[in-house]
Amino acid sequence: MTRQIDLFDKPVSMLSDEFTAHIATVLMHKSGITHAEAFVLCKRAVEGRLCPVCGTTMKVYTRKMTPEMVRVLKQLRDIGKPVETKRLQMRGGDYAKLPKFGLVNLDENGLWSITQQGRDFLDGFGSAPSFAAIFMGELVGVSVASCKYRGTIDGFKIDHITSTGVERVYLR
Repeated sequence: MTRQIDLFDKPVSMLSDEFTAHIATVLMHKSGITHAEAFVLCKRAVEGRLCPVCGTTMKVYTRKMTPEMVRVLKQLRDIGKPVETKRLQMRGGDYAKLPKFGLVNLDENGLWSITQQGRDFLDGFGSAPSFAAIFMGELVGVSVASCKYRGTIDGFKIDHITSTGVERVYLR
C-alpha cells in the first residue's frame, strides 16, 4: 500500500480548455495581461510560439522521471539530512526537476531533502508521476500515468505505466 497523498482534484486532458485556462493563469501573473488575452495566447502554447507580450517561449514542456533523478534521490536518502545540491554528485540538469515530482523538498535556504513519497518510491512501495508538465518555469500539472522504481543487480529500471489515449494531467 502506498502512502502517497494526491494533492490534486481530478485529471484533465492537456488538450482541454480547462488545462488551457490553468496555464493562462501562469501567463497572466508573469506578464500582467488579462486572463482572456492569456487564454487566447495559451491555446497556441502547444506549438511553442513566443509570447508577444513578454517574449518568452510559450510551450508546455513535459519532463519524464530519469535514471539520474533516481541517483540523486538515493544520495539524498543516504545522506539523511538537508544538503546543498553542490554536495551531490550528478550529471546534467534533470535532477533540478525533482521538487516538481514531489520527491524532494527544497527549503527556504536552498537545502534539499528527500520526502516520504521519495523514500516510498525508492523502496518500491510508492509511485511517482511519469512526467511533470512545466509552463514558463512553473509546474502546471503532473501525469496521471505513473512510474515505479524497480531495483536490479545491475542498477535499476523505471517502469513507466502509461494510460491510453490523450495524455491527462492533474492540475497543480
